[in-house]
Order: sequence, then C-alpha cells, then structure tokens
Amino acid sequence: MVGTIDALLSGRSMPESTAAPRDRGLGELARVFLTLGLVAFGGPAVHIAMMEDEFVTRRKWTYRQHFRDLVGATNLIPGPAWER
Repeated sequence: MVGTIDALLSGRSMPESTAAPRDRGLGELARVFLTLGLVAFGGPAVHIAMMEDEFVTRRKWTYRQHFRDLVGATNLIPGPAWER
C-alpha cells in the first residue's frame, strides 16, 4: 500500500504487471522480523537479501524498486555502521 501512495503523491505510475501490495497487521510484521532475526546469518548483505525476498517476492508488501529506494535512503542516514 505504501508504494501505491508514494506513486500517487510523486505522480509516478505503478507497474501494471505486478500485483498490488497487501496490507497486513502489526503482529504479522513483528513475526516476520522475529523470524528473520532468528534465522539470518551472514551480515547486512544477507539480511537485506532475505528482507527483499520476504517483503517483495513472497508477501508482496511492496514493489522491488520501492524496497531498493528505501534501502538506498537508509544508507544516507548517519549513525553506527551496520557491519561492525
């Protein structure tokens, strides 16, 4: 849903070949992050790849380009390095 709202606000059209993202509750979001936190090994590259697979491919909560834009935006935020 977020990708759809962002596209409408920015004037971009959404890709017609992809299904619309689904809205889910906070409980499901917490379960997904708990699962990813428990089973993800290998550092930030692995975490990001697993999140992209889970959120874009399996659950269709967002679009691939929107996910990648968000990951790129988080790289601009100052703070401790995730790799340490």
